[in-house]
Amino acid sequence: MNIRHALLDDIQQLESLMNTAYRENHPKSWTREHHIVRGNRINVSQLSQLLQKRDFHLYVIESVHAQIKGCIGIQM
Repeated sequence: MNIRHALLDDIQQLESLMNTAYRENHPKSWTREHHIVRGNRINVSQLSQLLQKRDFHLYVIESVHAQIKGCIGIQM
């Protein structure tokens, strides 16, 4: 496992990861909001905007095969 800052090249993987974690009724989802809020939690445009903010830091955890397994965002 490796922890690093998220890159713009990670956006597609991050979008899928975040929407699966929050919105899908899936065994790997850590929480399920699909019964409260419809649609995706985040999209490519929103992620791109966040990654360009100076006061926001997004870290990813990736496997040895460079597959993103998790992330955490910090807003200063």
